[in-house]
Amino acid sequence: MGRYRCEWLTWEGESVYRLVDAQAEAEARLLPGFGMNVVRYVSRGRDVVLPPPSFAALRETPFRYGIPTLGPPGRTSEGAFEHRGVRYALPVKSGRHNMHGELGIAPWRIVRQGADAERGAFLEAEFAYRDDPERIAAYPADLRFVVTYRLKDGALTLEGNARNDGARHAPFSLGYHPYFVCDRSRATLRIPADAQWTMNGEGGAGALPKATSLAASLREGMEVSRIEGNLHVLQCRPFVASAADGREPYECQLKDPGFDRSVQYRTDGLFAVMVLFVPPWGEAVSLEPHTCIPDAYNLPWGASDTGALELAPGEERRFGWRIAVENGASARGGNELEDR
Repeated sequence: MGRYRCEWLTWEGESVYRLVDAQAEAEARLLPGFGMNVVRYVSRGRDVVLPPPSFAALRETPFRYGIPTLGPPGRTSEGAFEHRGVRYALPVKSGRHNMHGELGIAPWRIVRQGADAERGAFLEAEFAYRDDPERIAAYPADLRFVVTYRLKDGALTLEGNARNDGARHAPFSLGYHPYFVCDRSRATLRIPADAQWTMNGEGGAGALPKATSLAASLREGMEVSRIEGNLHVLQCRPFVASAADGREPYECQLKDPGFDRSVQYRTDGLFAVMVLFVPPWGEAVSLEPHTCIPDAYNLPWGASDTGALELAPGEERRFGWRIAVENGASARGGNELEDR
């Protein structure tokens, strides 16, 4: 049997795709039928991201575990906005608003899968709004997303592409929501933040970003236990002027003596915003790369300030990130998802 392999499992009646790197003692599990959510990532026997306790819990709160896809990321006020005179609507599920859109709960179609020494273990899938009549009727952005999750050399990588298949300009925004398991009493976090956004009590932006002591401390490396509050929106790169522009990638680091490991999260510069969230329901920290500020299309500022991108007809945009784990000698143990 080779180093890399792929297999289908059943978890509470749901089909789970499992990527395995036997030599690195790493695996990742994905739910293509539910948002291409990464529900498990294990390195040397320990969970790297917070797994859902059950599929029922994940379905009830799909953005609280694993690595869900966000689109649009963050809050959308009243679940709606207008772009170039076209109304886009999302279900109101969080009070009066929508949180994180629909990409993270919609069914994705498998394109290809495989495992070999050159490519590692991988799964490619796509979601196209035009293939989902109910969603495109409410949210008429004729966008097609194609992503490949790859496990190679123990690292989990996302390679993605978004394309506008329609005849008019479409709003484009994207984010991810990995919950990194850690000992928060001992872990240290480094984020290359240039500034911090002022947010209101409902998760919306109240003012343009500015330099803060928190952003400065995170640039140097800060103990997680010293971070006050549980939600901080950080500017790590300038927003791109158009989808054709690019920005330098950047890397966040979570050093965790309690788990005897270090996690490096490298994302391309399209994800100009990094949201730091400390969840009350699990021993983890979430580092959420966003292409735009939450509620970008409803804010009074221009796209250069908010990241509210659009794709012209036929235009494409590539995106990606990589999670690598350096383990110490004591990083062993952990539980497996039950295969049934």
